[in-house]
Amino acid sequence: MVLTKTNAIEEIRLVPYTSEAYQNYSNYFLDTFIGNNRDDVKIKNQRSLKFSYDKKNKILKVKAPNTLIIENKNLGYEINYNLIAFSSDFNTKMINYSGTSFFKETKNTDKVKLNRMNAYEGSQLHFFRSIYENKITEAGFIVNQVVRVPNPKYPSEEELNILKNYLDLVTQPDLHTIPENIREIARRKNTQSPYMLAIVKTKIPDSDYVKRQEGHVFLEFKDILQVNYPKFYYELKGKEFVKRTDKSILSSFLHSDGESFEVSKEGNITMPDQLINEGDFSKNKIENMLPLDYQLGD
Repeated sequence: MVLTKTNAIEEIRLVPYTSEAYQNYSNYFLDTFIGNNRDDVKIKNQRSLKFSYDKKNKILKVKAPNTLIIENKNLGYEINYNLIAFSSDFNTKMINYSGTSFFKETKNTDKVKLNRMNAYEGSQLHFFRSIYENKITEAGFIVNQVVRVPNPKYPSEEELNILKNYLDLVTQPDLHTIPENIREIARRKNTQSPYMLAIVKTKIPDSDYVKRQEGHVFLEFKDILQVNYPKFYYELKGKEFVKRTDKSILSSFLHSDGESFEVSKEGNITMPDQLINEGDFSKNKIENMLPLDYQLGD
C-alpha cells in the first residue's frame, strides 16, 4: 500500500439544530427509536430533543442535552435514557443510535409480566445470552451463513451516472417529459436493492461465529449471519402463562463488518453500535427494551 500526501482539505459542514427539523422529523424519530406503541410508551421530556437535518447529504441527527425520561406502561418501567448519538442516513437507509439506560420498575402485574416475556423471547438480548450460556440450539435459535451478491435488477454504475447527469441538468423535471429510459432507471433504483442475500450454509455450528477464550466469549464471523427463531407467544390463562400452539418465525440478519464483539453474561456486547441489524432484531426498539438483569417471568 502506498500512502500519498495531499493538500486537499475535507469540507466541514455545520448543520444547525432547528425547530423546523424537529417539526419535520420528530414523528420519524419516535417511530425508529421508540417504536409504534405511542399510547403506552412516551418520552416525558420530548421537547428537550434537538434535531438537525442535512438536506444535501440527507442525514438526520438528534441529540438530547438532558437525560430522556421514558415511560413504558406496557412493560412497567420508567427508563432514564442518556442518548449518546442518533443518526439516520436516508440515502443508505441506515439508522445508528447508542445510549445508556437505567430502569425503574413502576408496576408488575400479570399482564405486564406477560408483555415482558413476549418481548424477551426471540429478542437480541435472548440470543446474546444464549451465546454466552452456550445454549443457542437449546434456546431454539437457528443460525445460517449468508453472503451478499449483486442484484442484477438494480441499475448499473453507468446507468446511475446517466440518471445523475440528467438530474444535474434538469433540477425540476416534469413527469410528462422525462425520457422513458431515465424513468426506468429511476424506478429500478427506488424499488430494488443493490444487493441480494443468499444462504450458503444452513444450521451452522456456533464454533463458526463464537470464540471462547479464558472465560471470555466473543461474537466473530465473516459474511452475514441469519438468525431465525420459531416464536410461540405466551398468553395468560387464569393465573398461568401458557405458550400458544401457533408460531411466528422471526428472521434477523447480523453484519459484523469484520469486528469482534465480546458478549457478557447479561446479554450485552461491546461496541453495539458497530453491529448492523436487519429484520426482526432491528424492531427491538425502546418499546421492547428490557433491563440487563431481567429474567424470564420477572
